[in-house]
Amino acid sequence: MKITIIGSGIAGCMAANYFKNEDITIIEKNNKVSFNYEHNAIMRMKDVSAGLILGNKLKKIKIEKNYLFNKKLFNKPNILMKNKYSLKVSNKLCNRSIDNFDNSFRYIFADKNNPLERFNVIYGSEIISFNEFDGNIFISTIPLPDILKILKINHDIDFNILKKSIKIIKLKLNINTSNLYQTIYIVDDYYNAYRATLQDGEIIFEFIYKDDCDYFKEMCELLYYFGLKYCDEEYEILDNKNGKIIEIDDEWRKGIIAELTEKYNIYSLGRYAIWKPGLMIDDLVQDLKIISKMINISKKRRKYESIFNQLH
Repeated sequence: MKITIIGSGIAGCMAANYFKNEDITIIEKNNKVSFNYEHNAIMRMKDVSAGLILGNKLKKIKIEKNYLFNKKLFNKPNILMKNKYSLKVSNKLCNRSIDNFDNSFRYIFADKNNPLERFNVIYGSEIISFNEFDGNIFISTIPLPDILKILKINHDIDFNILKKSIKIIKLKLNINTSNLYQTIYIVDDYYNAYRATLQDGEIIFEFIYKDDCDYFKEMCELLYYFGLKYCDEEYEILDNKNGKIIEIDDEWRKGIIAELTEKYNIYSLGRYAIWKPGLMIDDLVQDLKIISKMINISKKRRKYESIFNQLH
C-alpha cells in the first residue's frame, strides 16, 4: 500500500512510523533535514505511546507549576485566573491546560534520533496537485486552509482571524538546573507572554505576537519569578505564524474533513490539519488507530467496487 504523508513534523513522523511497513513517501516543503522535537516550544506526553511509535526513548519527569497573576505566584488558579488565561490565549472561555490537575508527571524525549531516516523524504517540495503523486492514500498534517487552497475548495471561513502568531525565546542558562522542570502560566494581561518553562538547562518563553511588544524586556522581567536575572546568556527568538489556533464551527469542520477523505482520499492528522485547538501529541496515537481502520474499510470497499465493475 502506497501512502504519501504531507508534512514531516511530529504528526507526520508518527504517521510514517505507525505505517512503517507500507510504501511511505513524505513531502516536506522546508529544506530542513533534522527533526525538531520541541516544535520550537514545549512537547510533553502523558504516557509512552507516542515514544513507542517513534522508536525514541522517553524520560519521566515531575513538573512544578505556578500561575502568575497580579505579579504574584500562585500554586493553583481560581476561576478568575482560568477565565482570564483562556481569553488571553484563545479569545473565548474554554478549558485550558491551566486547569489540568490530573497529575504532575509527564514524559519528554530522552534522545533526539531522527525518526525519518528510514523513509523516503522529499524536502523542499510543495504539493501543487495531488495528481502529481501516484500514491493512492494521503495523510495530511499541514494546516487545513492550505489543503483547501490546493484543492481549490471554496469556503467562507477566514482562517486568518482564527489563529494567533506567537514568538518564542529560548534562553540558554549558564547555571546547572539539576533536572528542574518548572512552568509558570502567565495570566497577567500586563505581559504578552503566556507561558515560561524551565527545562534541560534553558527557559522557553512563549508570547502572543504583538508589533509593539518588547520581548526581551518581558523575558528579563519574567526571569525574576524563577529567582534569576539576565546575565548575557545566549538566546534565540523564533516565530510560529500559526501559533495558537481558534475553534471553528464543529459541524462544518467535521464535514470538510469527511469530504477530504471520501472525495480525495486524504486523511487528516494533527491539530492544524483538523483545526482543533488543544489536541495533544497523546491524542495522535488514538487518531492514527482510527485512520488505520478507515483505510482498511476504504481498501475493502475499493476492492469490492473493482470486482463489481469487472462483473458488470
